[in-house]
Amino acid sequence: MFSIGYENTSANTGFGGAVAIPNNKIEDTKMFAGWIDAGISVGAAEIHTIFGIQSYANDRQANTKEDDFEQTVMMFGFSIPVKVADNFKIRPELMLYELGERENYQDNGDGTYDDVDRGKYVIAGVQFQVTF
Repeated sequence: MFSIGYENTSANTGFGGAVAIPNNKIEDTKMFAGWIDAGISVGAAEIHTIFGIQSYANDRQANTKEDDFEQTVMMFGFSIPVKVADNFKIRPELMLYELGERENYQDNGDGTYDDVDRGKYVIAGVQFQVTF
């Protein structure tokens, strides 16, 4: 089993966007997101490995061409749905997120700026799936 997802939006198409405060206008936002899910059946279970990425940039100042804000978030995880009955699965999952860095807009005092690491986090859990 293999699946791929993709999304690409721009403020020009009316999807997504940052609001420029002075005129409440959606201003030059671009976003790309996608994922790959590859799985293999092993008895009553399927083992899935998932990788995803989301990257976006937006212009925080109206009527300029420069992207003032850019960020990329990545996700990697495992999901193992196990068929317990014809219409019931138990699905343990583990997802790791890397939030990337964001530009720091405050001067260090010497005219330099450092990127801010937004961190990482883990989501782990079990999903109980009933199919009707």
